[in-house]
Amino acid sequence: MIYNIPDGTILDDKYRILSKLGEGGFGEVYLAEDYLLKNRLVAIKSLTLNDPDREIYLIREMQFLADLEHPHVVRFHHHFKDHNSLFLVMEYCSGGSLLQSLQKKGRFRIERVVGWAIELCSTLHAIHEKGVVHHDLKPENILFNEKGFLKIGDFGVANTRIGTIPYMAPELFLATERVSRSDGRIDIYALGITILELLTGPDLFVGMSDDDLLSTKVRLDFIPESHPLWIREVILKALQPKPELRFQTMQEFQEALESRHVPYVFNRKIIQAHKAALKAEWYLSRRKWVKAKKIMEQALFQDPDCLTALVTAGKFELFQKRIEKASRYFERAVRVNSRVNIQKELGWIYLEKAQYPEAISMLNDHLQRNAADYETYNLLSKAFYCTGRYEAAAELIYIVLQDYKENKCFENNLLLCELLLGRSGEKVPDKVDTRNLFSEYNWKVFKEGPSSWDIDGKVPLKSKLLFQEFRFGFLKKWKPNVIEIENSAGEKWRTDQPIISLGRSDENDIIFPQQSVSRRHCALVNYPADVWLYDLGSTYGTSCDGSTVRNSAFLEGRHQIRLSDSTITILTEEGILL
Repeated sequence: MIYNIPDGTILDDKYRILSKLGEGGFGEVYLAEDYLLKNRLVAIKSLTLNDPDREIYLIREMQFLADLEHPHVVRFHHHFKDHNSLFLVMEYCSGGSLLQSLQKKGRFRIERVVGWAIELCSTLHAIHEKGVVHHDLKPENILFNEKGFLKIGDFGVANTRIGTIPYMAPELFLATERVSRSDGRIDIYALGITILELLTGPDLFVGMSDDDLLSTKVRLDFIPESHPLWIREVILKALQPKPELRFQTMQEFQEALESRHVPYVFNRKIIQAHKAALKAEWYLSRRKWVKAKKIMEQALFQDPDCLTALVTAGKFELFQKRIEKASRYFERAVRVNSRVNIQKELGWIYLEKAQYPEAISMLNDHLQRNAADYETYNLLSKAFYCTGRYEAAAELIYIVLQDYKENKCFENNLLLCELLLGRSGEKVPDKVDTRNLFSEYNWKVFKEGPSSWDIDGKVPLKSKLLFQEFRFGFLKKWKPNVIEIENSAGEKWRTDQPIISLGRSDENDIIFPQQSVSRRHCALVNYPADVWLYDLGSTYGTSCDGSTVRNSAFLEGRHQIRLSDSTITILTEEGILL
């Protein structure tokens, strides 16, 4: 390639180089005069292209734009080669670039910026309709002719590159995202950044690393509140991290600028879906599982992208520890709105997957925003408990109990930590509050000693204790669930006990004589509309309907439970889950 062409050099037998205008990653730009055609001034770009396929693509793209002859696109005259270098002969815009004007002025009045933006939207919409996307829209590539007429430059040349990082849409940073070259929403994002720079000043993201820049783009917290509300709304819409949430066409963008209003897409179905989702959430909070599910499905049928319904559906599955289903709903919610507040739920999912560092990080993040969410404190203390950090869990619970005693789960879980820290003689009272059946059960197991549940001392105490979930911590009067249990010999038990232990030792509520059954094998937690099966670290495991129980399983209706080689059928009382 020819570099730093001296002034006065003749190219293509008719272009005399007058001066160098600039250079960049694409090559160099020169001002030249066409002395064979009335001394017409032109801009000549010398390009660094070592790929023949890119060169062919570029020439085809430039020829398409030349045929289009759009008044707001810098005109392409023709191309030629010299010393194996490709040269593009373009219209010369003597008014300079928008970047040069911005650097002189510092910023522009909103009326001027909106006028330019409307012209740019109209031009880009016409070009996008032909299947061409700029890919590197920025103030440097927006030019003015001698009459101040706005022109978009580098069309076609830019289309062979990825873009300039500050103006690139977030999806272009991510290797996992598949972005079509003809996706005009890339230009919509770049125009949004350009408008913001014109209003605020150049170098919007100066000094940021690529990682910090991407994080800032995703947070979308860099739009000054000093700008009028309507223009902030328009820019926010253009700069949404998810392309699905941006303006979908330049025409939509232009209409918002002209009307000074973002057209929100609401209709009766969307409103009904949201109302149904709120109703489903109400039933969910009261453990009316069947009604919650029915209404939730109705909401998603009316509007599959209803954010409230997606989050409620995720919570529904999470409350029943169907983690994969819950994850899918939350992933859909994030696709609809990347800023959806589900840190708590994601932390809970990580906790159930035993990904404790991730769980602790997410739960801490949620508590930074919602410091009085006591259920999250219990989830965080469980993460500490599961990783053997009993001191940290106890310290957290002590802090909570200074301000909040309504839910008794904290007292039980503090008891577990003190027992496992070996403080039974120091801080754990001889008499535990029997109103909390979890505390009563755990204290009983501890006082019985290893001989009641372990022969050779190899099974840890922790595996036999029950960590109390927040949902089981309110001491209220309720109508007890009646559970029917039948073994393979036809023996039946009907019980409404809140906690039912099963195993080989005599201390259990239901006793199995088989040697393969552990002394304390598993337990049933029977609360209103909330029946759970817990495995208690049994030697040969517990299964529910053929699936191994890992920690706990939600029971709804009839289930076949295996305790090693022994089989029982459990039937919850008809109608309790409605």
